[in-house]
Amino acid sequence: MKGRRRRATAALQQIHTVDEYVAWLLKARIRLLVDAADGCNLRCVDCPSGARPREPIMFPPNVLARAIVKLDRENPTRAGRCVCLFNWGEPFLNPGLADLVRVVARRGHRPAISTNFSLTDTDIDIEAVLAAGLSRLIVSVSGWDQQTHKRYHRGSNIENVRANLLTAISAIKARGLDTRVTVRFLKFTYNTDEVAPWERLCKRHGIRLDACVAVALEATTGESSENLIGFKSLDPRPPRVRDYVHCAHRSDLVLAADGTVYLCCKYWSHPGLALGNFFELTLVELLRRAAVHEACRVCVWRQDRAAGALPLPESITREARDE
Repeated sequence: MKGRRRRATAALQQIHTVDEYVAWLLKARIRLLVDAADGCNLRCVDCPSGARPREPIMFPPNVLARAIVKLDRENPTRAGRCVCLFNWGEPFLNPGLADLVRVVARRGHRPAISTNFSLTDTDIDIEAVLAAGLSRLIVSVSGWDQQTHKRYHRGSNIENVRANLLTAISAIKARGLDTRVTVRFLKFTYNTDEVAPWERLCKRHGIRLDACVAVALEATTGESSENLIGFKSLDPRPPRVRDYVHCAHRSDLVLAADGTVYLCCKYWSHPGLALGNFFELTLVELLRRAAVHEACRVCVWRQDRAAGALPLPESITREARDE
């Protein structure tokens, strides 16, 4: 991690214009993020999807196919890219989820989903989604016992989650699939003692446990809420205003079902953060708009745990401010 950060820092110091920065971004594989279902069955604390209950918007397979063809043309990659069929929504709400997975897999890319896995097995076809070519399955939990789990995952049933997880593990083994499974445990101050049972389950079945510090999403919804009482994040870092930075999310392309590209996955769907239509603009133009967007100066998510936030050279920040 430190080596990657040093290399990125050294590369950034050789960049002097926004256009050079965009060209540098294009050397990496752009990750595509779409919400298979822009909506959720839960009402998790301060999750933007849960904060605005409505009928979910389903991502059309034909739009996904067009987007991948265009992205492959403008950002070619031999090794394939990760295509996240999730952002803040619940993918299994989309009855055509297997079709979306199949679209991605047939193009040689790696489809991934993150799910609360709390729908009943009569409502979802787990095996069909896996058989379509799913590369990665992430299951989000915040407790082992129901009382603990439902404090954050409001409306979830932990027994359903475990049953669906075991169904998926059995199907992967029975079919000889190479789907990677990760249980993502969101740690708060009240639930750290329930990580151990998940560690034992994951070890028993040979899957990965990612016990990560949960960060309160108050900034995402733009509202302070009494619901946050008792959900204090373990992450002590306060929001800070900084100059323009490079962060891991610069290499994300967040695409809505209508073709709109948004600045970042953290603040998707905010009209002020729409960069334009993916099918009407080039990828270079969209990345350039993102690079100089004023919102990135005040973002509270810049300390990305995967790559960290790195300051951009003064020449770039000066150009961005002048535009």
